[in-house]
Amino acid sequence: MDKTTQTERSSSADIEYADVLRTLAEHGYDAGIADTGGGCESIEIPLDDGGRLLVNDKNDLLASERANHKGWSVSRFDEDGEMVQFESTKVGSVGGLLVLVAQLT
Repeated sequence: MDKTTQTERSSSADIEYADVLRTLAEHGYDAGIADTGGGCESIEIPLDDGGRLLVNDKNDLLASERANHKGWSVSRFDEDGEMVQFESTKVGSVGGLLVLVAQLT
């Protein structure tokens, strides 16, 4: 049984993806780690139109250990929470993520 609290998980994700969050902030995105339910986390970027982007690994949820990261997927949700766009890449660098985020904003 996993006795890790949500706060501890968030702290771990904040640490694992600190460089990603920092780079997104440097490019003007107010990104943070979001609990998407069931103990799963994504990087969330709120949008000016009331929507949001959720960032995960290419084919799955955000890897809890960055060493297991294989690429990026970004889903755009409108203000009603409906997914309206999805893009992914095998490129696992932060630069690869910035390209996707730019395409969806």
